[in-house]
Amino acid sequence: MLAALAVLGALTLTVAVTGEVALARHRTAAVADLAALAAAAARARGDPAPCARASRVAHAGGAQLAACHELPDGSVAVAVSGPVGPLLGRLLPSTRGPLILARAGPAGGPDVVGAGG
Repeated sequence: MLAALAVLGALTLTVAVTGEVALARHRTAAVADLAALAAAAARARGDPAPCARASRVAHAGGAQLAACHELPDGSVAVAVSGPVGPLLGRLLPSTRGPLILARAGPAGGPDVVGAGG
């Protein structure tokens, strides 16, 4: 009986941590997309520091801007680091959160589906 409870507890913990990791990744991906869009919009308006805008958006979303690059095609690529969830943070304090890459820029670039016949 005790072994069955231990297995059930381990299974529950595994499911909870897996769900927390997936949620952290999705949240960080959303923040990365927003940061890239904000930077691309700022660049399109002629803002001299679009990466500063991306940093503010990432911070407002509870994440950190790890990298930001203005690309020659007018787009902006960002890397955003998000936090781990509270359960995983307590179980493994040295665990780093997800690092997500995102890119945004003018429409009609070479890797847009359907562009260029």
